[in-house]
Amino acid sequence: ICAHKRPAEFFTDAKSWRWNWFDALLVGMMVAETWVLQFFDGADLSSFSALRLLRLMRISRIFRMAPELGTMVTALMAAIRSVSSTFLLIVGLMYVFSIVLTS
Repeated sequence: ICAHKRPAEFFTDAKSWRWNWFDALLVGMMVAETWVLQFFDGADLSSFSALRLLRLMRISRIFRMAPELGTMVTALMAAIRSVSSTFLLIVGLMYVFSIVLTS
């Protein structure tokens, strides 16, 4: 809020008001999880662990700011198959040579 051009208009900014409210919600949930929920030791609060996944949605904000990151992630996902195949081949060769050389 302090870094915003006009702190008084932080939640009503035309461009990013949705993200600002979302960030405020996440901060409120983290405060509740850290300070308030520690007093409920015996209660079943597993539903709050599912809310932690909402924090991952902040990553989508980064992809909007830098679309090149999306391109890099797409390329990495396309390369996973060949990299994993190469890894398995190398592990297999190491296994075979370790058996041959220990005999």
